[in-house]
Amino acid sequence: MLSIISEFDSMIIDMEYDLCIPSVHARYKRENILIDFSGEIRSVSENFPEDKVKRLVEWVNIHSEEIITNHIRKGCNESPNRIKPLLR
Repeated sequence: MLSIISEFDSMIIDMEYDLCIPSVHARYKRENILIDFSGEIRSVSENFPEDKVKRLVEWVNIHSEEIITNHIRKGCNESPNRIKPLLR
């Protein structure tokens, strides 16, 4: 079950505990990207805009501790907390 944790730049960011690594998944239109808690891109759609990738990696780097906390919460069957969006 996906849990939306943030939204910005027309991206919807969620996380799924089943991946077993603290990571976030973002959707932009029909494109997808998966980034782990350290900001490493695990997979990305061919047409995911590069400027969105950079902003998302920046957001993950800023909020990595909150992402890890949310990963732990999901492991305990708790809802993850919302994380502030990246502002311009």
